[in-house]
Amino acid sequence: MNYLVPVGGRQTEELDSRLVRFLKPKDASQLIHRIQHSARDSGKVVEFIGPHGGEGTSTIAREFAILMTQRSNRPILLLDLDIPINGHRDWFAENTNLISTSIKVVIPHGRLMFHRVGSSPLVISELVLDRRGINPLNDLIVGRQTLDQLRDVFSLIIADAPPLKESFEGVAFSAHADATVMVIEAEKTRAPVAQDLSERLKDMGAQLVGFVFNKRRYYVPDYLYREL
Repeated sequence: MNYLVPVGGRQTEELDSRLVRFLKPKDASQLIHRIQHSARDSGKVVEFIGPHGGEGTSTIAREFAILMTQRSNRPILLLDLDIPINGHRDWFAENTNLISTSIKVVIPHGRLMFHRVGSSPLVISELVLDRRGINPLNDLIVGRQTLDQLRDVFSLIIADAPPLKESFEGVAFSAHADATVMVIEAEKTRAPVAQDLSERLKDMGAQLVGFVFNKRRYYVPDYLYREL
């Protein structure tokens, strides 16, 4: 696999900061500080996951990726694991200049395609099912070869994982991530639900580095405060 974005010494386009609406730079900085303590210097995989759909996990993962491109011109991948929806591809195609590349990675039950966001360092993945409709996400979990390939190309991989309520594969993927961030919708997600996901992630050996309380107003569960 070749580099998909310019690295070092070449001018890259900064993404419009107006694309970030919910994740505050201060909150992102706190996450970055925690993530930097993971073992790997480059090719880090950071997973974002929530207990169920509607938490805003995809939005937070996407905005974190955009903010990271403003800190570095090194290649960053937003790895969309919520298939077959591939919502990030559609969102960026609607809101930015999304450029399809000719580079594809073939995995046993599908293929991984890449789209670059303008001339920025950000690349969006598109995971395509094979004709039999087999979910290829398991190929990224069981075999690490594809993920290791991506680590060699991208300085940071931000994985938007499916919620626990829809699939256990997002939890299983956390075993391969260098850092995992839980996204919780404040005032909606019940503490036992959040605690269940936290315990499942820890059972998989996930490096749980923090929580994002999306749509927060005044209340977040006491349990999660104690976890910080």
